[in-house]
Amino acid sequence: MRRVLIILITLLGLFWIIILSSPFWIKPLFLYILERNLGGRIEIEKVSFAFPNKIYAGNINIGNNIILANIGLSIGNILRFSPISLDLIKPKIVIIRNEKGEWTFPSIPGLEGASGGTFPNIEIKAKINDGVVIVRDVSTKKEITISKLNGNLVYKDHKITYTVTSLLTEEVYKSFGVYNLSNNSGNLSFEFKNANAKDWAPFFIPDLFLINSGKFNGNITVFNEGVNWFVKGNIDASKVKISLKDFNLTVDNFDTKIIFDKETIKLEKGLGEWNGAIINTSGRILPELFLDINIKNLNLLRFNLPIIGQGDGNLKITGKLENPNILAKFSIKEGSIYDLSFSNLEITSNSVFPKLNINISTFLESGRIEGILNYDLNKTQGSVSLKGLNINIKNLAKSLNLPPLEGVASLKIEGKGEKIWKFNIEGEISEGKLGEYSAEKIKFNIDGEGDFANFFSQAK
Repeated sequence: MRRVLIILITLLGLFWIIILSSPFWIKPLFLYILERNLGGRIEIEKVSFAFPNKIYAGNINIGNNIILANIGLSIGNILRFSPISLDLIKPKIVIIRNEKGEWTFPSIPGLEGASGGTFPNIEIKAKINDGVVIVRDVSTKKEITISKLNGNLVYKDHKITYTVTSLLTEEVYKSFGVYNLSNNSGNLSFEFKNANAKDWAPFFIPDLFLINSGKFNGNITVFNEGVNWFVKGNIDASKVKISLKDFNLTVDNFDTKIIFDKETIKLEKGLGEWNGAIINTSGRILPELFLDINIKNLNLLRFNLPIIGQGDGNLKITGKLENPNILAKFSIKEGSIYDLSFSNLEITSNSVFPKLNINISTFLESGRIEGILNYDLNKTQGSVSLKGLNINIKNLAKSLNLPPLEGVASLKIEGKGEKIWKFNIEGEISEGKLGEYSAEKIKFNIDGEGDFANFFSQAK
């Protein structure tokens, strides 16, 4: 009888082990418990149970923005479904920046704030292993994947507290913070070390500035005041290659400190190289531009222009990103243009992008030329008006492929066009000499045209 009883107990134990480990009941029960506590749409591919309180699940999809490849779950009190200890293997989370520039973090069904009803009265402790975060910008269609994330997450009293670190070959990312689901408030910190500037810049820097390479180091904090979320912190940018949108202007080896203070973004101690020249910059880029840019030792030969000379300049860019005001001054002590020597060249501008108004003043071939150039960068068309006094005509005639001509000229140059510009040059030569012929005064009027597409492409 005793032997029969032992056999029956053994068979009954095996029966209950089979029942407890059967996927036919554990998967629907586990799914029911999750949906009841978390709500929303949850998908699970496989679930298994290990006696007495361990559950293993694979390929869990929560709201399409949170994907868990494998988890190990243990429950302290199986009846209260709390506390829960999780081992998350290769979890994946998608964070999206929409067309309005607003950040949308993945919401866990049932943990969505007051509109989602009451919060589950449970405690969750999770260990993250080899996690993946995808940061996606809808407007720019750019996406960053941060892998090898390891850390811990705790949900208790309606608050999520987390710490994660990603150690890649050179890049290091750390993040930690607290998010209170009951009032939708939080303080989330992020640290960067050797982060790829090209990948991260579009998420923080206005698209007026195009980042092609370089590294970011520093930290930022995302926090809220009421319904508004802000960013605060510093990032040191090093060896950055940066371009200005709509301008043929690329600065290499640019080092600067980027300061985020809510809605304000500033640059401090910016230093870089532009075609061999030294660039210093500082100021504000948001909410409106207020930038000071100083240029030293700019060699114009590097721009494929018919101008030889080296000079210094400064720009002050202010106003809205779409159409900033540009106040500029550039000076060259001496040089030449089309083999005509000049000195004390000064170029100034007070413009509103995309329309440029440029004033020109210089001594040319012992005389003086001054005037104004107008150019629309969007329409790629413009006009020029110059006046010259007491100009030695000999070298000017040679540059215009005219017969040998001597004398002192006063002239006026008018021109306009798009790619091909039409010009009219009229004036008077005093004590003129053409070969064996001479005259006290010679009046002239010349029409011509020139291809200036390459000249203005240097600025566009």
